[in-house]
Amino acid sequence: TIVTGEYADADGDLWRVAVKCRAEKYAEKIVKELEELSKEYDGYFKERRYPKTLIVAPNIKEAEMLKDALENIVRCSNINVNISIAHSKIEDSHNIIENFKRKDSASNAILITVNMADIGFDDPNLEVLILARPFRNWASYIQVTGRVLRKPKSQISLKKIAEKVVIIDLTGKTISDEEARRKEESGFIL
Repeated sequence: TIVTGEYADADGDLWRVAVKCRAEKYAEKIVKELEELSKEYDGYFKERRYPKTLIVAPNIKEAEMLKDALENIVRCSNINVNISIAHSKIEDSHNIIENFKRKDSASNAILITVNMADIGFDDPNLEVLILARPFRNWASYIQVTGRVLRKPKSQISLKKIAEKVVIIDLTGKTISDEEARRKEESGFIL
C-alpha cells in the first residue's frame, strides 16, 4: 500500500515518516532535558555545556534519524556539542565508543548506540543515560542502567556536583524501577 499526503514521504513510506517524527520529538525532549541539566554546571565552566550522555536507540535507522535531529536542534543553540553514533554498520564503531569513553565529563559529548553499549560498556564519567527504546526484560534494563551508575573519575560531574545520575526513559514502556525492585527481591529473573 502506498500512502500519500502529509504523513508519507516521497516513496509513500508511512513507517519512515513515523520514525522520523518520533526521532524529532525525542531530540526535542533530549535537548530540553540536557539544557535543564546544564544549569547544574553554572559557575564550573566558562560556557554552558551538556552532561556526558549515552543514548540507547532501538535500531540503526532510528539512531541515524535521532542523530540528524539532534544535530539540527543543537546547531541552532550556542552550545558546541560532539554527537557521535555507533552501530554494527559503522566500521570503526569500536573506536568511536573508545574515544567517547576517554573523554571526561567536561567534554560536552553525546553518544548514540544500537546494542553496542548494553554490556561491557564502562565509562565512569557518563552522567546521563537516555533510553530511546523500551526494555521489557528486567535483566536487560538493569544491565543498561548500570552503564551510568559507575563511580565518577571526573571532579566536575553531575555525580559529584549534584550527587545524582540521570536516567531518562523516552518510551514510557520500560520496566519501572518499582517492578525491577520487586523482581530483584523475589529472587527470580524473567
